[in-house]
Amino acid sequence: MSAFLGPIHHMLYGKIKFQNDFTNRLISELATTEIAAEIDKIAENIPTGLIEDIVDQNNIHASLQEMISKIEKRLAIVVTLLKANGITMDKLILLAKDYGRENALSENFESPKDAIEAYTMLSTKLVNGMPCDRVQVILQKDKDSVLWQDRMDIHQKYWNEIGGDAGDFYILRQAVIQGILGSAFKVEEVGPYMFQLERNKIKDKDNIALLMEEHDNILAMIGLMEEKSVALMNNKEEEVDSFFGFIDFARNYADKHHHGKEEQILFKYMTENLGLTAEKLVNHGMLVEHNLGRLYVGNLEESVKAYKADKSDLNRLAILTNAMGYGELLKRHIAKENEVVYTFAKRELAPEVMEKVEIETEIFETENAQVREKYLEWLKGKQFSIWKK
Repeated sequence: MSAFLGPIHHMLYGKIKFQNDFTNRLISELATTEIAAEIDKIAENIPTGLIEDIVDQNNIHASLQEMISKIEKRLAIVVTLLKANGITMDKLILLAKDYGRENALSENFESPKDAIEAYTMLSTKLVNGMPCDRVQVILQKDKDSVLWQDRMDIHQKYWNEIGGDAGDFYILRQAVIQGILGSAFKVEEVGPYMFQLERNKIKDKDNIALLMEEHDNILAMIGLMEEKSVALMNNKEEEVDSFFGFIDFARNYADKHHHGKEEQILFKYMTENLGLTAEKLVNHGMLVEHNLGRLYVGNLEESVKAYKADKSDLNRLAILTNAMGYGELLKRHIAKENEVVYTFAKRELAPEVMEKVEIETEIFETENAQVREKYLEWLKGKQFSIWKK
């Protein structure tokens, strides 16, 4: 009876199952028994089994279209109900990313040969209407990038029907895509319903390697600040505006980006899973030093402003004291994290916990890409002689 079913039908059914399984994963992980029962009453699930046993082979097209309508409506209802019952988008995004990673297209999908292959493989997973709808139109492609546009939004109507937000669909689809692609490639919306898949600028690193690379960037900034401090020490008339650049870097890259990532992700999982040793190491060590660094930076800003108003030796000394104090603190802090804290985390955290760390790190990096690139560009090409690794 399967003679009329071709490869395209099997592939489409696989895509239908992929989205439906994701929806059911949201239910099993996040819905209470009462919410799950309510979903089953108002959102029909598709049958499980082989396509030969499920599809109406007398009308294959209509049968598959009906299944697509069911899974689209079910996802919209599930997400909308979960949000209405207190489940945050952050939780939904993390689960979507996790689902994507669990369903990566091959063991080596971190390194497909090019963007075209990555796009082709990704297209076997995501439902975007029936093949005859020709929703996706490729505008440009080469080995590093594929640009395409959706000619129509075929998802929105299902969300509008139940009073949901169709934007949630695209946010969660993006998270699933990130999980599937890993760190080698990324997909971004670059225009109205226009998407680009390209090689990720971030090298393929784990969380710890990325944090250690950021340490090198912070040390580079400290080297620049030390050089400027020596110049100010030797020349009372030295221009001090460059310290505002160091302060900006310290607050937004070293602290909000780097320390923020440590505190929100790695340190959180360490204190939750590694007991008293991790609590002491993090809460009474690293976090105390993070706060001390913030104090130095705040004092440095005040002393620079004071010196610009009054170029006294006392105000100049305040700049040097706070700049050098911050630098020495961060050097020792970075050494402890590289040699002790990160080593302890990598050795002791269970693989499934480290997997969560990686997922949340990739989401953080994606959401904060502009901040990262801004400060890396700021560092690029700057020359200094005092700082050495």
